[in-house]
Order: sequence, then structure tokens, then C-alpha cells
Amino acid sequence: MHNYARISLINISDVSDGESVIVMGRYERHLHGATLSQRGKTIDLVGEPFDWIPGQDAAIEVWGVVWQGIQPRLVVHNARQVGDTSRMPEQPREVCVGDTVTLTARVTNYADQQVCCTADRQSYVLIGDELEERLYLVSGQVLGLHPPTLRLISAVSISSNSITQQGEKP
Repeated sequence: MHNYARISLINISDVSDGESVIVMGRYERHLHGATLSQRGKTIDLVGEPFDWIPGQDAAIEVWGVVWQGIQPRLVVHNARQVGDTSRMPEQPREVCVGDTVTLTARVTNYADQQVCCTADRQSYVLIGDELEERLYLVSGQVLGLHPPTLRLISAVSISSNSITQQGEKP
């Protein structure tokens, strides 16, 4: 379960390995990845924000999990512009077989399987209608936990240009 602690980038080395945090700073994209900087302190970002890519030198808030090591890194769950209150970290919940869940998830095809992955890196094998690779609001019934598997009930495409719905009736 993620409870994101708001911290200053200056204090990132004081955070325990694996702790979920929200950090504010200036986003910079480079050939080999991206960084977040604040008052002379810089941290490497691992992965991309889930559903939004910041502009170069944008002032943003990023949430994710800290990896400590020789140099701390932040595994990115998502991000927002500073002051954007419409975007918030989602709090995952424990699920059981048989539960119906609704998730904001990116659908990707791997060989003959569809996988949906949430911003906080929860992944489910998706059973049902074949979806295009994109971001969806997915509803499904949990069929199993090893591996986590959902039977698709519905999927609403989330995009700035159009909203389409795919899926079977519950």
C-alpha cells in the first residue's frame, strides 16, 4: 500500500529504501533518461510518468518509490505540474479473487497476452476483448492473484481526442 510522504529533494538520502514519496523539482530530459532537480540536488528518475510527460525544465511534483544505493533514484509512478490539484496519487487497495475492480491502467500486449499496468506498477493479465495499446479506465473481475488476472468487464479509452468504450457486459 502506498502512502506518499511529501519530502524535499534535499532530504532524499534520509528516506528509507522503498518508501513512497512525493517530490517537487525541475524536470529535465536527457538522452539516457530524466532527472529532477531542486536547490542544487538532483535525482535520477527511473521510468516515465504514467499518463503525462512534462515539458523540459517544467516545475513538477513526482510521486514514486525511492531506491537508495550509491546514488538515490526515484521509480516514477506519475507526475503533475506544480499547483495541478486535478491529478493525485491513487491509493491501491488489497484485492481478493472474485472482487470487481476499476483501475486507470495502460494496456500493453506481450506475445499472446494483454497486460494492464497501473501508475504504481500493479500489473494484471487481462482476459477478454483485445484492446489497443493505450490508457484505459478498466473494470474487471479478479480471477487470480498468481499471476494477477482480470476478466475484462469494460474498458473506456482515456485520451484527449476521443473516448471510446470496449468490453463485454457484466
